[in-house]
Amino acid sequence: MSSPPPDKGALLPPDELREEAQLFARKLITDRRRDQKLTYKMLARRLEAYGVQDAAAVLNTKVFRGAFPAAFLFICLKALGVRYIDLDTLDLTVGGRERREGREKADKARRDHDKEVDARGKHDRKVARERRARWREQKRAQRER
Repeated sequence: MSSPPPDKGALLPPDELREEAQLFARKLITDRRRDQKLTYKMLARRLEAYGVQDAAAVLNTKVFRGAFPAAFLFICLKALGVRYIDLDTLDLTVGGRERREGREKADKARRDHDKEVDARGKHDRKVARERRARWREQKRAQRER
């Protein structure tokens, strides 16, 4: 006998709730950093003005882990120039997690498709260059005869 499906509006269990919140904080920093095309080294330089003396590798690890104090989050967001945070996007319910996972899966599929299209385009351009080179070589050989 199977158990009933979970209530989509129910809050996540405490350990999963904490993981979702950490993921939200991590994505907040990484998304804003990527939007500005900043490396962790550049972020580290900005954070120095706020008294954070972490090296780029340490920042990368700290952000990737997602388990950092709220003060660190706020300082990073301030250094990144973030003025507002939309907490409505943080949905700590079972349904919210499922929607986030669905979005991430769709985003990954889109990125994979884009990579495949790009690789196909590169291959097609390479084949076209090789054909042009062979054609030029044939023309050169005909002229020399």
